[in-house]
Amino acid sequence: MDARAGNIQVGARIADLRAQMGWSQSYLARRMNEAGWTNFYQVTVARTEKGERPVLLHEALALADLFGIDVTQLAGNQEPKAVHKAAGLHDAIHVLTEELKKRTLK
Repeated sequence: MDARAGNIQVGARIADLRAQMGWSQSYLARRMNEAGWTNFYQVTVARTEKGERPVLLHEALALADLFGIDVTQLAGNQEPKAVHKAAGLHDAIHVLTEELKKRTLK
């Protein structure tokens, strides 16, 4: 994926998250300002959501914090890697538990 495509993907994800929260672009910009990003305006949000401007790492961290998500979710990953690992562990525990039940019943 090239940089432009990545910017578009992240921007679309930010727009989706913002809409899910019921926030306007101006409200998101205001929240970013309150978090210390004083040069984050409504037009900044608009350009970011269109993929016209990249998101800086520290901005991504601040946005993820505002949305209450893991920063990896801004790139479109709906679940952090930890969720996938936990699901795998859960499946392994289930298999082991069933095997123990079988062995104890013999």
